Amino acid sequence: MIDIKTEEKLKPLKQTISDVDAENKLLKHYIVQLKIKIKKLKKQQSETEPISKQSLINAYHNEQYSRKNNIKIMDIREKQKETEEYLIDHRGL
Repeated sequence: MIDIKTEEKLKPLKQTISDVDAENKLLKHYIVQLKIKIKKLKKQQSETEPISKQSLINAYHNEQYSRKNNIKIMDIREKQKETEEYLIDHRGL
């Protein structure tokens, strides 16, 4: 009689333990998968970092020299009809 009552009380606890154990196994598997992904991402980052730094240096260099021959004119107001096409059509007039 006591064994039956004890078994009835323990049955939900055993099920809960079983569920927690299954969830724990899934979480461990998930953690292992995440560690693998992190390792791959770190490797990829270490491979691409020098390339991106060199690209940034090249971009700064190109930007600096692309502005080398530009002229900036200040304090002259544009006329209302003054567009690129208008200036090309009416040059020297």
